[in-house]
Amino acid sequence: KEVDYIITNPPYGIRLSYREELKKIYKYLFYQADYILDNNGKIVLITPQKKLTLENANKYKFELIHKRKVWNGNLEAYVFIFQKCD
Repeated sequence: KEVDYIITNPPYGIRLSYREELKKIYKYLFYQADYILDNNGKIVLITPQKKLTLENANKYKFELIHKRKVWNGNLEAYVFIFQKCD
């Protein structure tokens, strides 16, 4: 079944001791989003992992349609909105 939107707050990686585990999580997030989102569906996420997010979004051909820097307490984070592209 396909959905129009995914809204998520994935792990920030602050408590994860292994960078490779964080990479797997973000890769799997976009892999699954690509699978479940309808054509032109959107994924919205908040994360401090800017580079990791953009790399995986590009890998699975998601187009960045909005980015905003925000503060989650004293932690700099970003709200991203990506659209699935065919």
